[in-house]
Amino acid sequence: MYKAVIEVSPAENTEAKQAFWQDAELGLLQSSEQLAEVLAALTGKVARQPKDLVAHLRRVHFCFQHALADALYAALLDVVIVLDGKGQDLTRRLMAGCRGRLNAADLVHLKNLRRTPRQPVGNRHSLFTSGVRGTFDLIENRQGIEHTVEPLLLARDFIEYSQLDEAMTVLETALLETPERNDIQTALAELYRSTDSRGRFLKTHRFLHAMAVDLSADWRNLALTFAGETP
Repeated sequence: MYKAVIEVSPAENTEAKQAFWQDAELGLLQSSEQLAEVLAALTGKVARQPKDLVAHLRRVHFCFQHALADALYAALLDVVIVLDGKGQDLTRRLMAGCRGRLNAADLVHLKNLRRTPRQPVGNRHSLFTSGVRGTFDLIENRQGIEHTVEPLLLARDFIEYSQLDEAMTVLETALLETPERNDIQTALAELYRSTDSRGRFLKTHRFLHAMAVDLSADWRNLALTFAGETP
C-alpha cells in the first residue's frame, strides 16, 4: 500500500526533476539571447541568500547545461567557500560531475581548496572572492608552468583527471629547479614508462646527467629499458 502511494511514473519523475532545477521566477527567461540575464538572476539569488543550497545548485546546473565554463567554475567555487569545509561528499560529486566542462587548472584549484583552506582564486563571476585570478597553485607563463605548490601533489591531481601530459610537464619543470630530488625522478620515470615517452625521457635524462646528480633506482632502470637492456 505504501509503495503505491509513493510510486510515480517516469514522465512525472522527469517533470519533477525539471521543476527542481528550474527557478519558477525565471521561467520566461530561457532563450539563448537571455542566458546572461538568467545567469545574473541566479547569481543574484546566491548573493542575497548565500546559505540557500538550492540556489547554488540551480546556478551550477544552469552553467553546466549551457557550457559556461568560467561561470561554472565560479559557481562551484562559491559553493565550496560557503560550505566552509562541510558537505565534502556533495562538493566531491559536483566536481566529478562537472569536470568535463572545466579546465585542468580550475579542477586542481577547486580540489585543493576543498581539501585544505587557502585563499581562493576567483574570476569576474565569483561572489565571495576578490575576483583577481592568478598567483597561486598554477601560473602559466611563456616559459611554461611555474608551480607554487608541492609538484608531486600537483602532478597527482593532474593524473587523477587523466591529464598525463600536464603532470609530466609539472614534474619536468620541478626537476629543472631541483634535479637532485629522487622522489620526483621516480614519479616522472613512472609516467614516462606508462606513456612510453622515450623522447621526453631522453631529453630529461641528458639534463640530469649534465647536472651530475644521483639518479633514483627507478630512473636508472627505465634508462636501461629504453636502451633495450633488461634492468
